[in-house]
Amino acid sequence: MTKCSTCPVCRFHALPPEQSSQVCMVCGNTEGLWLCLICGYVGCGRYEGGHARGHFERTNHTYSMDVEERCVWDYVGDNYVHRLIQNKADGKIVAVQDQGLESG
Repeated sequence: MTKCSTCPVCRFHALPPEQSSQVCMVCGNTEGLWLCLICGYVGCGRYEGGHARGHFERTNHTYSMDVEERCVWDYVGDNYVHRLIQNKADGKIVAVQDQGLESG
């Protein structure tokens, strides 16, 4: 499988752990890491040093992926995201809103 070199997630997972930056870029913590889906910044979660949230506050990069669980957090919506797409108008990554299906 070919990995995209421009995607932060692919770049993060392309190298073995001993060669990649699987540590918080601020404090060096290796637990509870979150990967910014916009730029690839790696920071620790709110139960560690909170550096991933700090990155969002400085940059407004909205989406971050839990490295271990691979689920995506939306800092603006303050919840997990189930699907992301790229907005055609401006190229930004946005969450897909669930559209209720009519029954029967």
